[in-house]
Amino acid sequence: MSAKFVANKKILQTVKKFSAGINNVSIDVELPTTINIITDGKDNNNDTLLDDKGNVIKDKFLRIDEISIDKKPIDTNALYKIIKIHTVEKQLIYSNYVGFNGVTSINLEYSDSLIAHLQINSLLG
Repeated sequence: MSAKFVANKKILQTVKKFSAGINNVSIDVELPTTINIITDGKDNNNDTLLDDKGNVIKDKFLRIDEISIDKKPIDTNALYKIIKIHTVEKQLIYSNYVGFNGVTSINLEYSDSLIAHLQINSLLG
């Protein structure tokens, strides 16, 4: 599975192949922006293993565990509210678990970091 990180029509980083386990990717952007992560190379027939009952036993995926704005992390409960996955099958999924080929977008269209944190925290209710 590979990923290309893009913002403002500029490629910020490309990961051609992730290794098994945890991979850290750190990118810096200026607000306002939308980060797009274009994932490719997942073969659902071979990269996802199911048991007899249809439960996932093993899967190839990316999981976004942390996003920080001005070195202050966003509440992990808000990640699934700001991360949208647009699958190649035209599905729209809100999740920080990227187990599909497609485009994942993280909308950070805020004028500054304080507004970003306040607006994102307001999504939590």
